[in-house]
Amino acid sequence: MDAITYLKEKSRLTQGCEIECINCRIGYDTIGISCEELEEQNPEKAVEIIEQWSKDCPTETYMDKVLAVLPSAKTGMLNGNLCLQDMFNIEVDCNNIESCEECWKQPYKEQ
Repeated sequence: MDAITYLKEKSRLTQGCEIECINCRIGYDTIGISCEELEEQNPEKAVEIIEQWSKDCPTETYMDKVLAVLPSAKTGMLNGNLCLQDMFNIEVDCNNIESCEECWKQPYKEQ
């Protein structure tokens, strides 16, 4: 896991450090010290915790959201026939996205 991914996943796990440290899986809840102490004393363990959590709790994508409601929808239908912009009424800059599939696999953001 690279540093950028670690920081993004840590922020997702901690909800931007909005959860109480005592309930944080990175530190107190797992090994009894703060995440800052863990990162300083045992960075490998901190990364291991984040990697495992990330594997256990993958980011929900727009495609996941649609398939949860319409499980029989064909993913091919979402990769070129239906536009994310129309389905979720959001703005997407298609010039910065290589394919419809990449667009549908973006992390879902609650509107």
